[in-house]
Amino acid sequence: MIIVTDTREQQPLQFSDQCKVITGTLTTADYSLRGLETLVAVERKSLSDFLGCLAGEGRQRFKRELHRLKSYRYKLLVVETDLQTILDGNYRSKIHVNAVIGSMMSFTSRYGLPVILAGCHDNAAVIVESYFRNVLKQLSEFNQTIQSNLQENS
Repeated sequence: MIIVTDTREQQPLQFSDQCKVITGTLTTADYSLRGLETLVAVERKSLSDFLGCLAGEGRQRFKRELHRLKSYRYKLLVVETDLQTILDGNYRSKIHVNAVIGSMMSFTSRYGLPVILAGCHDNAAVIVESYFRNVLKQLSEFNQTIQSNLQENS
């Protein structure tokens, strides 16, 4: 598995030794798989970055990102925090807890973008790597089905 990390990613995730990581310019998001950059996208946010995307100018910029992500078949938003931190309002922002939770649900329902709360940076790497493995497995199974159908029809 070859993971592409966007050149603008400021705190790249550290994946297991089973992954090769290359740096490249991605149209959207922070991570993808080589050769699948228009199909697979993962956006990673620290809690402060995520909260910055929920209000003002940051929200408008992030909405443009969400519109771009909408066209991807496989997409994921990984936030480096846990639910309890959000529910407790244990963050440096005036954004109300309900607005944070509501935004997360909106990203999923409106844009089809699942939001995963990873807890921390290291956990985010585990989640992204696992997600990519799952995507590759699904694509492999799909490819095998197509090959089988083509053989039956010839």
